[in-house]
Amino acid sequence: LLHRGYIYGQQEKFDQATAVFTEAERLRPREGNVPYLLGLTYMQKKDYPQAILQLEKAVALDPTNPQYHYQLGAALERNRRLDRAETSFRKVLELDPKHADAYNYLGYMFAEEGVKLEESVALVKKALELEPENGAFIDSLGWAYFKLGRIDEALVELLRAVRFSRRDDATIREHLGDALFTKDKIQDAIREWERSLELDGSNDAVRKKLEDARLRISRDAPRNPQ
Repeated sequence: LLHRGYIYGQQEKFDQATAVFTEAERLRPREGNVPYLLGLTYMQKKDYPQAILQLEKAVALDPTNPQYHYQLGAALERNRRLDRAETSFRKVLELDPKHADAYNYLGYMFAEEGVKLEESVALVKKALELEPENGAFIDSLGWAYFKLGRIDEALVELLRAVRFSRRDDATIREHLGDALFTKDKIQDAIREWERSLELDGSNDAVRKKLEDARLRISRDAPRNPQ
């Protein structure tokens, strides 16, 4: 049942996956992997309250499993329950001091919220000690530098993130565009934001940045004499 549910999840057949995992839970109610996988399915469906409920069950069944705490932290962060998410990620690091993803997620969360920025840098650097060529982690470091106003350092890291990312990433391109715009490299910023939108056309915030940048160029362009 667990294998079947996992395959349904990979096929994005989330209702079938949920039904199969629910049956597995009936058969083995004390097995932590069942609510864990059910929680991940709700995460895929973006039903974060249900994901939290299931992942809390998994944690209760096996409190020493760092991955259960990690995914609970991710669900809490996506549900904007940030204090509890922080607690979950810190628990992961207590259980597994080499959990690179937890260092990065917590550091990036702080950067996104504009809080604890010095700790954000320290956390992401810990992640990079463990995985020095991880493009997502390098992006997190660049973004933390950006939020600290250290734009030159941010640009260095964000350009490295593009190079090391396993696939072209909309968020990295957006961050790079933001840093370039701050340095008044408007055309370069526009190019990065355009690429970001090509990769993720649903990002209205990037579309607004593009419109504003193009308007600024149009406004600043010298007018031809009549």
